[in-house]
Amino acid sequence: MRPFALKIPSIAMNLIFSLTCFFDSYLNRPFLMTWELLSSKNLWFVVRTTR
Repeated sequence: MRPFALKIPSIAMNLIFSLTCFFDSYLNRPFLMTWELLSSKNLWFVVRTTR
């Protein structure tokens, strides 16, 4: 049960990130910038997807 419980936040983060990218194309990046502030460890992924 424990490994699965640890996976849930990760899945949630991926979902949030997907929504972030979706809204990003419509709202000129405010969501993406917020995501960068919230999650600097994913910054490399953000940079890679936006270039």
